[in-house]
Amino acid sequence: MSDNILEIRDLHVSFDMRHGERIYAVRGIDLEVKRGEVLALVGESGSGKSVTGKAVLGILPPSASITSGSIKYNGEELTELKCDGYNRIRGSEISMVPQDPFLSLDPIAPVGAQIAESIRKHDTGGRIGREERRRGALELMREVGIAAAEERYGDHPFRLSGGQRQRIAIAAALAPSPRLLICDEPTTALDVTIEAQILGLFERLKRQRALSMLFITHDLGVVARMADRVAVMYAGRIVEIGEVDEIFYEPRHPYTWSLLSSVPSGSGGRLRIIPGYVPDMRDPPIGDAFAPRSEWAMRIDHLAHPPFFDISPTHRVASWLYHKNAPRAEMPSELRELIAARLEERRRFLMENGSDKERCEEG
Repeated sequence: MSDNILEIRDLHVSFDMRHGERIYAVRGIDLEVKRGEVLALVGESGSGKSVTGKAVLGILPPSASITSGSIKYNGEELTELKCDGYNRIRGSEISMVPQDPFLSLDPIAPVGAQIAESIRKHDTGGRIGREERRRGALELMREVGIAAAEERYGDHPFRLSGGQRQRIAIAAALAPSPRLLICDEPTTALDVTIEAQILGLFERLKRQRALSMLFITHDLGVVARMADRVAVMYAGRIVEIGEVDEIFYEPRHPYTWSLLSSVPSGSGGRLRIIPGYVPDMRDPPIGDAFAPRSEWAMRIDHLAHPPFFDISPTHRVASWLYHKNAPRAEMPSELRELIAARLEERRRFLMENGSDKERCEEG
C-alpha cells in the first residue's frame, strides 16, 4: 500500500465565463497527502487553494472543469468517477469542513438531526435505526466538545455561537468516519480564543481517529500549529513545498519570504508589504507569476516558468534563483532576524515545556 492517501498530478482546473472568457484557476499542481499527516495548502486569496480542495471532493461549480490531470485517493482515480462513484467516496472516505458553517448547515433543521441525517445517508445497508442514529449524533456532539449535547440536539443553527456551529459542522463531517478531511479555512470566521479551541479539537481528532488532513488556509499561525508539511500556492501553482520547519525557518521562494515577512511578530516591528496584485488569471503570466511583484526577479522569470529545484529530500522550490547559473539571492535581513527570534523563542518554550512530541503524548 502506498504511503500517500491522496495523490494529485498535473491538475488543471479552469472556469468558463460569459463572453467566452476562461479563468485558469489551477495550473498543473502536484501534491501528496501522506497517511496520518496534515498537509497545509497556504497562499493569498485567489491562489487556487479552495478550488483544489473542491476538485478533490468533486464539488466544483458547474462553470468549472478539470481540464487535465489526475487525482487519486487510495490509488483510485477520482477524475473518472461518475456521480454514483463520487457519492460512494464523498463523506464516507473524504469529507470537508467548510469555512462558514452558517452557510453549510440547514437553517430550519435542528443541528442534532443534521448530524443524524449524515449518519443515515452513509448507512448503505439501512441497518442503523432512528434511535441509534440519535445516539450516534449525541456521541459526536460530545466528541467535538458541545456541552449539554442533549439540550443542544434540538437547537437550530441560529441559536448557536460561531464556535458551536463550527463544532457541529465538524461532527457532521466526521459522522461517516472519513479517512481524509479537507478543512477549507475552518477558523477564518472565529475569534482568536475560539480558533485556538477549534485547532486543539482538530489536533485531538487527528490523533484519536488517525485522520489525514488537507488544511487550506491563508493564516500562517494556523499552519505553524497544525501542519506536518506545507505547500505554498500562488496564481494556481505550487511554488514551494517542504516540512513545516523548512518552510518557516529555511524558506527559499521570494513569495514565501514575503508571506512570512508580512506576519505580525509581536515585537512592534514594521511589517513588510507585498507590492502589486495577484495576476489576472484570465491571462496568467508565461513565466514565474510572482516576478512582477518580486525584487529578486530576473529576466528569465518573465520568459519561462521555473522547474522545481531540490533543496533537500523533503524541500523543493520553483524559482530560477536556484539554477546553478543564477546569482546568489539572500533572504531579506529583516526576515532572517525574525526567524532567529522565533527559533530562540521556540528553544526557550521547549526547554520549559518539553518537546512537541512529548506534549502531544501527554495530551
